[in-house]
Amino acid sequence: MTLLKRAAMAVGVGLLTSSVWAANVIETTTLVGFGTAKYPADFKHFDYVNPDAPKYGKVTYGQNGTFDNFNRYASRGQPAAATGNLYDTLMFSPSDEIDSFYPLIAEKVRYSDDYSWLEVDIKSKSAVQRWCAYHRERR
Repeated sequence: MTLLKRAAMAVGVGLLTSSVWAANVIETTTLVGFGTAKYPADFKHFDYVNPDAPKYGKVTYGQNGTFDNFNRYASRGQPAAATGNLYDTLMFSPSDEIDSFYPLIAEKVRYSDDYSWLEVDIKSKSAVQRWCAYHRERR
């Protein structure tokens, strides 16, 4: 590579990274498209949820059709209906707010003020801890 090409490449990389460095980083526990979040960072439950409701039990959903695979990411086969409900998502959008997301598996979110990038911290062992606690209580 000639010296001119190397210099041009260095200037190009410098210009690209300078926009990332110049952006302010926002760290929060909620993602809100407009306005402010309804619930604070340490809220215990949503307003529409009854925390004293009976826990556990069995729910059966009826679905038409058949399936031959519980893995919804499999390359072959027909996945079972509603298998997306088996997995937790990073963020959860409540029913009483529009365009607000609260962490479910995520712990906090960092993003630039120009929205060019986003970074998510995930709670450590969150799914395993809930699963173990559930089975300890069921014994």
